[in-house]
Amino acid sequence: MEDGGLMRRVVLEDLGLPETNAAVLGAERLKETCLPALLKATEGAGVKVENTEAQRKSLKTWMACFLYIAKRVRVGGEKGTELKQAADVERSFTITQLLRACDVSFVEFARELRHIMARAKPTILAECASAGDENESENKGNPVEIALEMSELSMDFCHLSALFSKYKDKFQVLFTSESEAAAPTNLSPAKATPGNQQDAGGPASDWESDPWFKFGWLTFVTCKEALLPKFPDLVSCASLLVCVMNFLLAHVPPSRMRKTLNDAIAYPVRTATGATYTLGCVAFLLHAPLADAQKMMPRVDDLLHELLSKDPVIERYEAMVDAVIMTGCGNYKGLLAVGAEDRQLEILDKAYDQAYRLGGELDARDFASSAKNKAMGNSSKMTPRLNKRGPLNTAGGRGIIKQKENRNWSYPSPFRRQVAGVPQSPALFPNQVTPSTPISEALAASQWLRKAVEKHMERDSHSDSDLSRIFVMCSEKSCKDIKEKIEKYVQDLADKILPAVGSPLGKRKASSTNSFTSEAEKRKKEGIALYFHILEAMLVAEEKRAGGDVLLSLLLNKDLHVSLVAFAFEVLSDCYKMTALSFPTVLNRLSISAFDLCKVIEPLVRAEVNLNLPKEVKKHLYAIEETGLESLSWKKGSPFYKEMVACRNNNKEMEEGGSSAFQKVQPLPKAFGRPGAMDASNSQGKPSSSSEKTLGEFLRKVQKLATFRMIDLCNRLERGLKFRKEGGGLVDAGLILGQAVSIIEFVIYEQTRLMYNRHIDQIVLCTLYGVAKVNSCIVTFREIVHHYSKQTQCKQEVYRAVVLKQTYPDLQIEETGDIIQFYNRCFVPVVQNELLNIVSNSKREREPETPSRKQGATSPPRGEDKKAALRQRTTNGKGQAGGESPRTPARIHHNTKMSSPLRVRTLPDSARQEYLLASPSSHSLFTFIGTPLDQNETPTKRWEEINNKLNSSSMPGSPPKAAAAATAADAAESSQQLETQVSGTQNKRVRV
Repeated sequence: MEDGGLMRRVVLEDLGLPETNAAVLGAERLKETCLPALLKATEGAGVKVENTEAQRKSLKTWMACFLYIAKRVRVGGEKGTELKQAADVERSFTITQLLRACDVSFVEFARELRHIMARAKPTILAECASAGDENESENKGNPVEIALEMSELSMDFCHLSALFSKYKDKFQVLFTSESEAAAPTNLSPAKATPGNQQDAGGPASDWESDPWFKFGWLTFVTCKEALLPKFPDLVSCASLLVCVMNFLLAHVPPSRMRKTLNDAIAYPVRTATGATYTLGCVAFLLHAPLADAQKMMPRVDDLLHELLSKDPVIERYEAMVDAVIMTGCGNYKGLLAVGAEDRQLEILDKAYDQAYRLGGELDARDFASSAKNKAMGNSSKMTPRLNKRGPLNTAGGRGIIKQKENRNWSYPSPFRRQVAGVPQSPALFPNQVTPSTPISEALAASQWLRKAVEKHMERDSHSDSDLSRIFVMCSEKSCKDIKEKIEKYVQDLADKILPAVGSPLGKRKASSTNSFTSEAEKRKKEGIALYFHILEAMLVAEEKRAGGDVLLSLLLNKDLHVSLVAFAFEVLSDCYKMTALSFPTVLNRLSISAFDLCKVIEPLVRAEVNLNLPKEVKKHLYAIEETGLESLSWKKGSPFYKEMVACRNNNKEMEEGGSSAFQKVQPLPKAFGRPGAMDASNSQGKPSSSSEKTLGEFLRKVQKLATFRMIDLCNRLERGLKFRKEGGGLVDAGLILGQAVSIIEFVIYEQTRLMYNRHIDQIVLCTLYGVAKVNSCIVTFREIVHHYSKQTQCKQEVYRAVVLKQTYPDLQIEETGDIIQFYNRCFVPVVQNELLNIVSNSKREREPETPSRKQGATSPPRGEDKKAALRQRTTNGKGQAGGESPRTPARIHHNTKMSSPLRVRTLPDSARQEYLLASPSSHSLFTFIGTPLDQNETPTKRWEEINNKLNSSSMPGSPPKAAAAATAADAAESSQQLETQVSGTQNKRVRV
C-alpha cells in the first residue's frame, strides 16, 4: 500500500503545506509508530486483505487523524516542553480543509480518532513526551484528549446540524421560495411547506440558490463567531437564531411572506400600543425565552450595521415609534437589491471566513450546501446526548433490525412516528402538533432551571426558606457559621468548573446591553443557585425521613458537597446543552470519579426529594450512571479500587487521607464475593462496613445493567434465528439467556478481577458467545457484534480495543487486542469450568427423573415459602422495591422455563398482530414452553396454571450416586467440545 504517496499528495497538493511543517513531521512519526497496531486491529476485526478500497479508505482516515493530532499537540518534543502546538502550525489548516483533502466525513473521522486514542493511547502519549505520565492525573483527563478538543468539536458539529435543521424548517414556515413567490400562492399547510424533501432535487435546489436563505444562514454563523464564545451552549445559539429570523422577518419582501405581519393568529405577540412585535413572535415560534433575545438583538444589530455599511447601496433608517410593525432591530434600504446580492453576500462571507480561519475548525457554511452537508456525515449517528434512548427502548424504534425476510413480522406501534411533511408551528397552523426536537428540549429544560433557581439567585433575600432555617439550626449545634463556609467552598468548586479566565467560555467585553461580563459568569451563578436548590430539597427530604439529627453530619461532609456540585453542574450543562462542559468535563475539573457521582444520582432523582427534574434531564443523569457502571468506575484510579482494598483486605491504612487508590502498593482482591456469602458472614456477628455496603449496591446495579443488555441482545439474536444448531434445530433462547445471566453473575462476584480496567459489554459479548458455543449453536462472534452494534450505547472501541495484559495493582495497560483475543486469552481460562458446570446441570435437569433420583431429591418448599423467597429476591434487601435507577436485578434461572413474547412469530400474521396489539388485561405475555398461547383465556388463569406447575415441580438436589457417572460423562464431553471450539477459534480467527 502506497501510504507515503497518499500522505505526500494530501500535504503538498491539497493542503499546500511544506514537508518541513511540524504537523507533517509529527504525522509521519505517528504513522510509523501507530500504523502497525492499527493494521493488526483491522485485520482482527475482519477486514479482508484483498479489499484494496476498504484499506485505502481506512488509510485516508488514519492519515487525517495523524495530521490533526500533530497539528494540535507537539509530537516528538523534548520532555518538559509545552504540549500545545505552536499557533502558526495549528492554524496552518482547519479540520474542514483536512477532511476535504482526505475525502473523509467528519463522522467517520471522529469515530476513527476515538478508536486510535483507545488502541494506540500509550504509543501516542509516549510520542508526546511533554504530556507527562498517563497515571499522574487520571481524574483530570488525558492532556492529549483535552488539547484535541474532539468532544467539544463533535458536540458543536451536532449543535450546528440541529440549528441548521431548525433554521431551514422555520424559514420554510415563514417564507416562500422564489419559484413559489412567482407562482400563485397556496397557503394550505400541506402546500406551504415542502418539508423534508431536501433530497428530492427540485425544492432543495430552490432553497440553496435563494439569496435570502443564504443571507440568513451566513448572518447566523457570522454572528455566532463574533458574539458568542468558541463553544457556545445550544440555548444561546437558539436565542441568536431568534434574532436572525427576526431580522429576516423585518426585511424579506412582503411577496415572500406566507402570512402578513398583521395576521393576529400567525403573529400573536403585540406591544403595548397594539403593534405586531416581530421579535416576540419569532421567540414564540421557536419556544425561546424572549428576554434572552431582547438582550442579544442590539448586539446583532450593531454587528450587522458595521458589516452592511461597507456597501454604499445600503441605507439604515429607524422605524417609527407608533409603527404598526415593531421589529426591535434596525431597518436597511437596498438590502439584497437587484444587482447587489452577490456583493452583500460576499461581505458576510469574508467576515465569517476571517473569523473561521483565526479560531475555527468546522466550516459552518457547508451545512447550507446539500452536497457538502452530506459529505460531512449524518450527525444523528454521533449525538447520544441529543438523542437519548435507553438500552431497553431500542426495540420500539430504530433499534429494530430491519431484514428483508422479516418485514412481515413488523406490527403497528403507537410509538412509531408517521411520515409527514415539515412539522408546522402552532403560531401559523394551530391544529398541528410540533414534535420535540433537540433545541425545543433544551429550551424547555432551561426554562425549568431558571424557575427552579429563581429564589436562590439572591440567597440573602430569602431568609425565610427551609434552607436558611436548617443552616441556623445546624450552626447553633456546631457553634460555627456553616452557611458562610459552605458558600465559600461551593464558590471555589464552581471556579474550578468554569474558571473566569482561560476557559472556553472566556470573558467577553462588557457592554451597556449585557448585564453579565461573560457567559461563564452567568452560567456559573445559575449553577451555584441550582446547587443550593438541590441541597435544600435533599435536606428537607432527609429531615422528613430521619429527623433533624442527621442534617449536621450531612452539611459537614465535604465529599457530599463535591458530589452535589458535580450533580448540579451536570444538570446545568444538560439543560443548556453546554458544549464546553460535555461529560465528563465537570468530573475532570473537580478531580472526582463517576463512581462518586453515581452514589448521589439515584437518591436525588427519586420523587421524595421533589426536584421535579425534566424527563430529558433524568435521561441524561441515567446515561451518566450507566456510563459509570459500564466503564468509568472500572478505570484505573477509580475510588472503586480503594473501596475494594478497604473492604476485602481489611487494611486500615487506606482510610488515612488522600484520594488515590494506589498511594501504597496493595494487592487488588480477585473477587468481591457472592451476596449470600456476605450475608452469612454478617449473621456470624461481623458487621458490614460502609465500603462493603457501597460496593454491594454498586455491583448489584452493574449486574442489572448487564442483564438488561443481555436480554436485549438475546432477543435480537432470537428474532434473527441465530440460536440454531448445525442440524437445523433451534436452541431455546430462554435457556441461553438464563445461563448467560448466571455467567455474568459469576464474573461480577467471583471473578471481579476480570472487570478491572475493562467494559461491562466486553463481558456480555464473551458470555453470550461462550454460552452459545457450549450449547452447540452455530452463532459467530461477527453476528453477535453485528447485533450489539444496534444497541444505542455501542462503541467500536469496546470490541476493537480490549485490554489483554495489564499490571497489578496499578493497572497499567501493556497490551490491547480485539474481543476475540480477549475471549481466547482472558475470558475462557477463567470461566471455562463454570460454563461446563452450567451445561451439565442443564442436561441433568432436562433428563426424566428415575426412582433413584426421586429418592435423592429434596422436597420442594411450600407455596408460601416459595412466594416469600421470591419477594426477598425481587426487593432491595430492605423489603421495598428500588427506585427508578438500576438496582438489584432478579436472578434469572434457566430452569424457570418461560417463553418470550417473541414466540408469537409462529402464529399467522393476523393472529400475531392481534396478540401483540391487545391490552395486557386481555392476555398474558408468559407461558411455559410447549404450552399453546391460547390455552388459558385470562391472565389470572394463566398465572394459576404457572403457579401450579411451579409448586408441583421438584427442586433439583444434589446428584445421586447413580447419576454421577452420567454427569461426569456429560461434563467430560462438554469439556472436550469447548476445548475443541476454543482451539479452533485460535487457529482460525473469527472475523468480527
